[in-house]
Amino acid sequence: MGVHRTLDLNGGIVIKIADYINGNRDAIIDEWVAVADGLTPRDFSTEELLDAIREILDSIVHALETASSDRPSGSGPPVAVVKSPELTEVAKAHAAHRFTQRFTLAQMATEYRALRANVTRRWLAQTRGEADAARELAQFNAAVDWSMASAVGWYDARLRKQQDDLKTADRNKDEFLAVLGHELRNPLSPLRSGMDIWNRAPGDHELLDSVRPMMERQLSHLSRLVNDLLDFARIRHGEIQLDVVAFDVNAAIETAIEQSAAPIGERRQKLVVKLSGSPLPVLGDFDRLTQVISNLLSNASKYTEDGGQITVMSDVENDRAAVRVVDSGYGIPPAHLENIFELFTQLPEHRQKTGGGGLGIGLALARRLVEMHDGSIEAASEVPGSGSEFYVTLPLHLRDVPGSEAGQMPMDPPITAPGAAASAGRS
Repeated sequence: MGVHRTLDLNGGIVIKIADYINGNRDAIIDEWVAVADGLTPRDFSTEELLDAIREILDSIVHALETASSDRPSGSGPPVAVVKSPELTEVAKAHAAHRFTQRFTLAQMATEYRALRANVTRRWLAQTRGEADAARELAQFNAAVDWSMASAVGWYDARLRKQQDDLKTADRNKDEFLAVLGHELRNPLSPLRSGMDIWNRAPGDHELLDSVRPMMERQLSHLSRLVNDLLDFARIRHGEIQLDVVAFDVNAAIETAIEQSAAPIGERRQKLVVKLSGSPLPVLGDFDRLTQVISNLLSNASKYTEDGGQITVMSDVENDRAAVRVVDSGYGIPPAHLENIFELFTQLPEHRQKTGGGGLGIGLALARRLVEMHDGSIEAASEVPGSGSEFYVTLPLHLRDVPGSEAGQMPMDPPITAPGAAASAGRS
């Protein structure tokens, strides 16, 4: 591209810096990439380092052209601020990319300073003091300043958020360790008492028979705590492999009801089951999705008063299989709805009412498992005391499945929770 020259109002020859940048675009970009490559010890390809560099240069040119068109050459001092929405957004995108590449804030700022020096050197060598050259350079510097300020602002905000997240994670970890000790001690104390009775009265079979169910419950609780910890650790390290098969979501719900029936029955809670009138075929790990629904049912029972109601429903919504677990319990404070699925999240209100709120792992584990199935999970609660609702969606598997007719999944008979006041049916 040739260099464009225009006459200023005083008759001097001036090269428009926007046209100059366009004419030397490749050389300027090559030098920018070389600077970025020298700033980081990591091995990135040229394309990775380029990311939004072309777009930044183009946005600067567009901003300069707009500033130039707004005022004739030679009319007053240079524009103090050259900015545009495009300049801002492209700079933020560049900052986000450099953040993922683990550039420091200083390294990213150095890129902009190098760009300024790069263009200034070339520009001054070309213009050799021609009229209005300083004005053009000042406007270029104003555009670079705005672009760098936008990038640095985004980067600084992201670093602050990262620091806040780390502080929150550290605080949650401390709370988790305290809760973990409490939750492990709870089953260990009755287990120790049971062993003492066993050792003192080994021949009293009636007494031993009365102690055994208590010990089995505590061992089951302890096993669930350890398994949740191990499962989440495996997921975070990518060590869980899903055993993917085609199955009906309703069958997983019924199995989860069977697993959760004992605590629901013990608390005399009413369980209402409203499953879809036809199968909801999905591809996934039956045991893992059953685990998710069982966790939601267990939480609903734990955080609902004795004699309260729990409803589990399934249907097709927006071409996806949908499962809802609704309870009449304590509800979730609005401030906690956003982070209820975060690891180690504890609700003080729940712990006060129940004397313990678990480890803060179950819902985090449920979300990870649902996301591994390309699904989603959400929580809703209007006000404390009005109950809560958990909503799970999964992609339907609508293709023909071996062993089924006309693409319909075989259905197991419905399972009603034994020991619970259950109203089961298909609507």
